[in-house]
Amino acid sequence: MEQRSPQGFTLPTDTFTSAGPSLPMEEYRELRWYDQNMYTAKAVQALLTFPDALQNMVCQTLLTILAQQPNAPQPKAKGILSLYRSRQKQHPSDQRQLTHSTLATIGQLPDPRRQPMVQTIHDLTTGFRDYLKLCKQYQATPNAAEARHLLGLYLSDGVKGCYKGLQNLSQQHQERHQTKTQQQLFRSVPAPHIATLSKKR
Repeated sequence: MEQRSPQGFTLPTDTFTSAGPSLPMEEYRELRWYDQNMYTAKAVQALLTFPDALQNMVCQTLLTILAQQPNAPQPKAKGILSLYRSRQKQHPSDQRQLTHSTLATIGQLPDPRRQPMVQTIHDLTTGFRDYLKLCKQYQATPNAAEARHLLGLYLSDGVKGCYKGLQNLSQQHQERHQTKTQQQLFRSVPAPHIATLSKKR
């Protein structure tokens, strides 16, 4: 089945500023289905460290992929009592309704159908950790437009498309960083010296 790019993401801003909560495994009061396997647990823990907006985008993408499967379970909104009980358990995934709902919906799948979704969680969290590292390397602010672009590439071309997009972004950030560095260097040169250099040319 052809996969389409996600639409209608609601983001608070065009940049990602607030990091998600993180608790050590020993502080979890109740283990979930994704805590039982180290591979899955690490992928979900990585997701929970993402900024709010990025975490929401990844979850929306997971739901988009899930909805394209036959007889896919429907995500259920959490009631007030359910939300209270979840937060009392202090699992990091309980702090955001969309994250909790997405993971709970995937958990309803039988194991053979769940495993591809687990791989998708791993692919997306690995890709976006690389994206955040890229932004940090070039002192750039992560933004929603670039994240949407990478998610669209993943949905259309999988991991290969996502990492091709990362390579292109890396080149763009490198060029911007070089231009910014040159401009800062130019501004740091005294005006008389710049005039002298212009005459020599």
